[in-house]
Amino acid sequence: MWVVTRRFHWLAGLAPGWLSSKDGRQADLIPGASCMRIDPRHHSTLLAVVAVTATYAAIRYNVFKGVGWEHFPLFVMNKSIAWSGTILLLLAGWQAVASRVDLVTSRYFIQAAALGGLHVLVSLVLLGPARYPDLFDRSMQLNLVGELALLGGVVATGCLVWVRSSMASAILLPLAVAAHCAILGFRNWITPGAWPGRMPPITLLSAMAAVAALVLTAVWSRRHPRAGRQGDSARQ
Repeated sequence: MWVVTRRFHWLAGLAPGWLSSKDGRQADLIPGASCMRIDPRHHSTLLAVVAVTATYAAIRYNVFKGVGWEHFPLFVMNKSIAWSGTILLLLAGWQAVASRVDLVTSRYFIQAAALGGLHVLVSLVLLGPARYPDLFDRSMQLNLVGELALLGGVVATGCLVWVRSSMASAILLPLAVAAHCAILGFRNWITPGAWPGRMPPITLLSAMAAVAALVLTAVWSRRHPRAGRQGDSARQ
């Protein structure tokens, strides 16, 4: 069971260092992650971000757009989870630049990765023409927009796996997230008159957070060009 749990967390992009075996050994699927410890007090920011985004999503979709409340637990909350992940990615970049800490070992980055993994899993459960008709053609196959959107998600997930060993992955991650959001929602961005309750689309807000995170990550990488490879160097 423990082995299955380790592999699930690796696929979900979570921080393997949170897990430990029965004999006390730390899982070390991502170099350097085994030394990470998350203080329960650090969850306050995560909970606050999720609460705000979930409230926004509920008002926009359940209240103004008329989505049934029975779809709040997965369909609507999945939007909140994705948006929260990009906000935490932005906070991770800000913390790395302001405090000169390693971006990928920031607690915000780890939380963003956890939410990203959760978003992937929930999206795979929900994916289908009934939920996302704009992503499918008449034959019920993914259309070009659908395949490009999923490709952006796949690239972002891959970056989470390789981020500790590649500085390029740390920079590519927010770029892939921004592209993923833009492909999914660009057509809605340019029609503000159709926004439910005049509330901006969550894809737009997420893309803005991802672009800001990209800028901060680029600044951090220039100040710390070897930061992404410190863990590997220490192990050699």
